[in-house]
Amino acid sequence: MLFFVMSGYVLSRSLDRVSLSLSSLFKFYLARLFRIYPALLAACLLAAVYMMVVRPHLPVSGASKWYIVNAAKPRLGLMLSTFTGRPTSLLPPMWSIKVEMIASLVIPFIAVFVRRGFGGPLLAIALYVGFHTQGGSLLIFLPSFVLGSLARHIQIRYGWLFRSRFVLWFSLFAMLFFRTLNPKWRFEVDYNAFIPLVVESLCASIFILGLVERRCIPLQGRHVTRLGDISYSIYLLHFTVMSVCAGIISLTPVSATWRCIILMLVTLTMSWPISSIFYDKIELPGIALGKILYAKLTLRPATLKQ
Repeated sequence: MLFFVMSGYVLSRSLDRVSLSLSSLFKFYLARLFRIYPALLAACLLAAVYMMVVRPHLPVSGASKWYIVNAAKPRLGLMLSTFTGRPTSLLPPMWSIKVEMIASLVIPFIAVFVRRGFGGPLLAIALYVGFHTQGGSLLIFLPSFVLGSLARHIQIRYGWLFRSRFVLWFSLFAMLFFRTLNPKWRFEVDYNAFIPLVVESLCASIFILGLVERRCIPLQGRHVTRLGDISYSIYLLHFTVMSVCAGIISLTPVSATWRCIILMLVTLTMSWPISSIFYDKIELPGIALGKILYAKLTLRPATLKQ
């Protein structure tokens, strides 16, 4: 939910002074396409190599049912469909990227409606649609993006209200632990429980406003900034890296708890440098290519002659 709300906030902020037109929509969509897809396709290719060559079977014995269903027995058709952005056997966590891509289609319109003072009614509509279409529908996440856009709008006028350290910590803990209030909301019971999704999104928007308004110094450090830059690649690659590491770590003569801890640490340690390379060699060139393509497609004949 933090990821979706942050996406709505950041994208709406980038559209602050942009009027809605065919040209601005084309630029926005092209930028999103080249921001998401180059790294996505490269990560899918890497996952395909792993699934077909390195480890065509389960990396460890006693894998969970979820892992078996999503990654253990890939079919060629499903693997190929992953390259279109569908969350299938190659990169199961990619479901949220699909949500992000669909939301990108409506974010410009959400930002304009919020900017013109219709944020409240728009949120009410999103809540109504999300509540009545829950049960696996991607529309249940629409309120998260609206709340992110609203957060940007609220920050301009009332941002100072969120600078309190109490507000920051309360929103963080509420976002993390609200779901524990009801056993029916637990992730393993109902991952898409609508009430906690909305509350988590609301708390995420408040938390983001608190961080931005307080200008947290630790988040402005070089290494933390770099981690933010490569976070998309980490998200795309960590599942494949984790699967590779699990096969090796499962052989260590320690308890299951320690193997789990070691797996998390090693996955982060290995994903960081690989993702850094992905960011420099794939993400940045992809973004640059999108800008070049936009410039070439929007050049006028007179400009071309010059």
